[in-house]
Amino acid sequence: HLYAEIKNNSEGLTIIFPNKRAGLFFNNYLRQELDNYVWAPKYVTIDEVWRQLSTKQVADPIELVCRLYRVYLKQTGRQESLDHFYSWGETMCRDFDDIDNSMAHAEKLLGNVQELEDLKDFEFLSENQREALKLYFDHYMVKSDTELKQKFSAIWHHLYPIYQQFREALAEEGLAYMGMLKREVVNTLEACGAGEVPSYFQGRRFVVVGFNVLSPTEQRLFLAMKRMAPTSFYWDYDRGYTNLGEGNDNHSVYEAGQFIKENIRLFGNALDALT
Repeated sequence: HLYAEIKNNSEGLTIIFPNKRAGLFFNNYLRQELDNYVWAPKYVTIDEVWRQLSTKQVADPIELVCRLYRVYLKQTGRQESLDHFYSWGETMCRDFDDIDNSMAHAEKLLGNVQELEDLKDFEFLSENQREALKLYFDHYMVKSDTELKQKFSAIWHHLYPIYQQFREALAEEGLAYMGMLKREVVNTLEACGAGEVPSYFQGRRFVVVGFNVLSPTEQRLFLAMKRMAPTSFYWDYDRGYTNLGEGNDNHSVYEAGQFIKENIRLFGNALDALT
């Protein structure tokens, strides 16, 4: 279907895949369709698009934890080793990445979590559960349930300042974690006025292939692309997912179908003619 659309004019065409492997397979199948020479489209992954739209570099995961460790020590005043902090730091980095990839309001979210943790009472835990919790937070050197609760809660009180200062420290060095980069790209694109188009989009046509459930940042990126450049979408789904009113009572199919139907509503479907 796509070959029929592009065989006479593939100039300026960029095809966006979820990963590199999809692009390799697509190119092999495209060659099988050719009855003449054509200019191959440009193949990119969604991560490459994000990076092209940002001036920041994504830092190595180890570097991210080490930089977070410095912020953590400064904010909390603790004197614990990097070895003890490392696994906790990895978890914190993943949480911050999820917050930004979801476009969540970090201050409200972390504030709500802090208030929830303040309400926790560890008395209901069994001895084994308390031992497991102590092991999980072994770097707190907990000696009692009261101390466990106090130190555990104290970390949540510092989380938003740590999140904020970590992002600021990375930005000063021109660095980011992936969720932070995505959030900043989305904010920049949505702040563009009418007629403002980033150089990456200028003179290009885009085809988005092989996506299914979108993260909030992906959805908002694709909405901006649709507004700023000619863009079409080939979704990854089975027609059974969208035939929800035809005797299909499978809950998982229904749930997946809701995502696909929302994607088609927002972005259209290049394969409508075939379905």
